[in-house]
Amino acid sequence: MKKNSQYLALVEHKEKIIIPACKGGQKAVLAFADHVFSHYIDPDVNNYKINLAQPPTKETEVDIYEMCGEDTDFSELFHSLSSDLSTLCFKSQEQIIKFAQIHKIKLYEFGNLFLFSELEKFYVANIDTASNGLWLNVYLLTARRKRLLAGIGYRIIVPK
Repeated sequence: MKKNSQYLALVEHKEKIIIPACKGGQKAVLAFADHVFSHYIDPDVNNYKINLAQPPTKETEVDIYEMCGEDTDFSELFHSLSSDLSTLCFKSQEQIIKFAQIHKIKLYEFGNLFLFSELEKFYVANIDTASNGLWLNVYLLTARRKRLLAGIGYRIIVPK
């Protein structure tokens, strides 16, 4: 079980938040999810060359944390929950897509961060909401050194 950290507090929910099982496949990647991210998909999704066939996954329960402590960067933020980042990663990009489809109401307006791994590198999918659809940016975890401001209230979504 993950814990609160100096940067994050667990958001309590009355019900479990579940991502259903995913089939996987070649098209189950963020780059092909314009039906979900209709406002914008970051071109880096293609530039990173992470459009790989995704594995099928089982139903997954998630926790949502809100950034509330000090300003920090992506790496410090995720490491504050676990030194083993693989425990915080979604097993497929399709799980992130399904979360955005099924639990759109739980997405915070200014930043919802999901950690995933491809080709032995960690990436952060950042989903923002807009009046005309969802907005998706993808960052290499270690390349994004910009400070995240705690006052914005980013949400971090991780497998339970």
